[in-house]
Amino acid sequence: MSHFSTVRTEIKNRDHLVSALKQMNYSVKTGNYQCRGYQGNTQSVELLIENAGSGYDLGFRNNNGNYELVADWYGIKGVNSDQLINNIQSEITKIENKIKQEYAYNTVKEKLLDQGFEIDDELREDGEIRIKLSRIV
Repeated sequence: MSHFSTVRTEIKNRDHLVSALKQMNYSVKTGNYQCRGYQGNTQSVELLIENAGSGYDLGFRNNNGNYELVADWYGIKGVNSDQLINNIQSEITKIENKIKQEYAYNTVKEKLLDQGFEIDDELREDGEIRIKLSRIV
């Protein structure tokens, strides 16, 4: 009898999911893998986090555009599925915000350079980017 359960998420971007898991110090395998559970039962997943000590793994698979967490929670000790999803969502938000910041920065920089400005930028400790502009007329 299988003890596998799935936890639905709102996570859609695989690359962001992998990055978030790595930020959380999980070793993630990507591809077609079998997530291990009770008495050798398995479930197909696209992302696998092996838990060698217990023989029970964590996995993610895409289900209609959203990733779901797959695991046999009976054998997963010390991991709360709701807390794990919240932590992953938090890391994904950080990654997405950084991507948006870089995109905006590069867009603004390109437009200003096209208009003849010289740019001196500074990345602050809090992640804020300060841009100083100068143009000799």
